[in-house]
Amino acid sequence: MAEQAAENDAWTRGISQSADDVRQLIEGIAHRSTDLSGGTEDVAAAAQEIAAAAQELNASTEEIAASATRLAEASVKLTGAVGNFRL
Repeated sequence: MAEQAAENDAWTRGISQSADDVRQLIEGIAHRSTDLSGGTEDVAAAAQEIAAAAQELNASTEEIAASATRLAEASVKLTGAVGNFRL
């Protein structure tokens, strides 16, 4: 009987140890999931910053294109005006 009680005790301790191991694994997974969630939020914030920068770049490109068009028009007028000078 004592031998059976010792076996049951060892078995119970083994189950308890396994349950503790599983609990530790679950805690580790939860911790890593929290870290991953924070990383995902960082990536989303960076993507929003990139999108904002792309919009600013697009606006700047449009302004540069408009300025280049005006400069080309002024160049045509200047060329015409210089053609009217006589030496």
